[in-house]
Amino acid sequence: MVAACQKIAGHAGILRFGDFAIQADAIVISTPEIAGLPYVVSGLVAAGGLAAALSTADGLLLAIANALSHDVYYKMIDKNAPTARRLTIARVLLVGVAVLAAYTASFRPADIVAMVAWAFSLAAAGIFPALVMGIWWKRTSSVAALAGMTVGFGLCLYYLVGTRYYAGSFYETWSVLSSATDAQAARYAELKAAWLAAPDSAAAWKAYDTFAQGIANWFGVKNISAGLFSLPLGFFIIWSVSLMTPGPTAEMRAFIDEIRRPRGRAIFQEKTS
Repeated sequence: MVAACQKIAGHAGILRFGDFAIQADAIVISTPEIAGLPYVVSGLVAAGGLAAALSTADGLLLAIANALSHDVYYKMIDKNAPTARRLTIARVLLVGVAVLAAYTASFRPADIVAMVAWAFSLAAAGIFPALVMGIWWKRTSSVAALAGMTVGFGLCLYYLVGTRYYAGSFYETWSVLSSATDAQAARYAELKAAWLAAPDSAAAWKAYDTFAQGIANWFGVKNISAGLFSLPLGFFIIWSVSLMTPGPTAEMRAFIDEIRRPRGRAIFQEKTS
């Protein structure tokens, strides 16, 4: 290992504590062994994590497949499709979405915690404003809801992808909104110059890109919290577009009123004399 460190450009050849790194995903599984607990505890921890991941993934896959088969295929492509065909389409889409998700995850774009946070940010940006406005403001139109979902999701996706995979370009485009100090800006310029001087150097690129990811932001907000920008914009887009487009029909307004009213029976009823 010391010999490997000596071959790294710019390395002193001394094995330091900072040269060791533990993957974030492995910390939870390795904790029982570090604490000296039996191997069965590590197995239970691994099984629990796998069960939690599978249960969450199964629910999301079913929701995505059913939404595509019902809202896209049945509502937009073939409104006369029988139930058997719609069920077959849903199963095919379920397999396709699962394969696509597995293929994307195989590239390990980030650790599991960051990817889960990205998913929640994208869901909040694309769904939450339309859901709230659609139920609690009768003036909300379908065009406005679609516009709000598109803009909110698009902005969140742009922030996630830009700050993670195109950090240098994102920082240079939005440097006025970055939280980078003057010293960090100067350091960024130095690392970029070093990378441009040796474009084939993997070490120079990694140092440049890693540092750029730390300063590529708006007002210091990390990409896992990208929904902070998309949520207000989604609400504003839905509100403004609703005022410029025809409102929902009387039938739709009646349906919204029905959603607001609870329809369950009382379990406990206070008796008054």
